[in-house]
Amino acid sequence: MSEAGILDKSLEDTPQQGLDPRQDNEPIAPLQLMVAHAECVHIRRALYRCEGSVSCTAELLGISRKTLWDKMKRLEISA
Repeated sequence: MSEAGILDKSLEDTPQQGLDPRQDNEPIAPLQLMVAHAECVHIRRALYRCEGSVSCTAELLGISRKTLWDKMKRLEISA
C-alpha cells in the first residue's frame, strides 16, 4: 500500500468502541507522515484564510515568515 493509502486509512475514524485493537490489521502510517500531513493541511487553511499572504499566514500561525517559507518548500505548498 502506498504512503498516501496508508495515510488515508490512518485518517479514518478510530475503531469503534468494543472492538479488540489486537484484531485491527490495518496499516498504521508513520508518525512523521501524519505530522507532515496535519502541518500541510493547517498551513493551507491558514493561507486560504489570509488570501495567500505569507506574512499574514506566518503571523496567524505564530511563526516567522522564514520558518513558514521553509515549511512550505519542504511540504511543496505554493502561496
